[in-house]
Amino acid sequence: MAIYHFCFDLNQFGVLHADMNSSEFWLNFRAVIMTLFMGLIGVGLYLGRASWASRSYWMRLLRVGACAIVISVVTFVQFGNSWVFFGVLQFAFVVSLAGPGLIRVPWFMLPLGIFLVVLPLYYRDIWWFQMPYVISGLSPLKPITEDFAPLCPWLGVALLGIFVAYMARRWHLSLYEKQIRPLSWLGHHSLAFYMVHQVILFPLAWLVSKIAA
Repeated sequence: MAIYHFCFDLNQFGVLHADMNSSEFWLNFRAVIMTLFMGLIGVGLYLGRASWASRSYWMRLLRVGACAIVISVVTFVQFGNSWVFFGVLQFAFVVSLAGPGLIRVPWFMLPLGIFLVVLPLYYRDIWWFQMPYVISGLSPLKPITEDFAPLCPWLGVALLGIFVAYMARRWHLSLYEKQIRPLSWLGHHSLAFYMVHQVILFPLAWLVSKIAA
């Protein structure tokens, strides 16, 4: 994700000249990142035992919601009409809100997840290209926005993440702590990393553009 965003910043400053909205390479790169990201949201919901009765759950949801609002406001100021109204964090907020209910039937997440991933491959209709239905992902047209994480197929990927975590726990799969400690630190601070990395990368890309000029 950080590599993709740094390249995006370099593109903004004219250091790179890539069509990141149409190029097959960049679209596939983004798809891989999104698949990992959305899948891990599902894994985190299950392993974290998300519960509507938990105060820590609501505090985390509040942080995600606040950060989602910040992203929307900043992108509205920076990009105007292509502001982010339903990107990764907005999606994470919606899925996390439903998470405690979803993890109660983890076995059902496999067929439901596959259905939501496959659905937009076989059904799309221009009717869905209107607010707020466009977030379904069932429109043949993509809205003009800098980041878009529609419910189809990405909700399906998150549900598959719940199922994977459920099966891993049933099979008692685990890794030794010493093997994952560096990654687990990032996992525990993923929201902070998501919010801060562009604050560092954007001026760095600007500096690179000045040096390359």
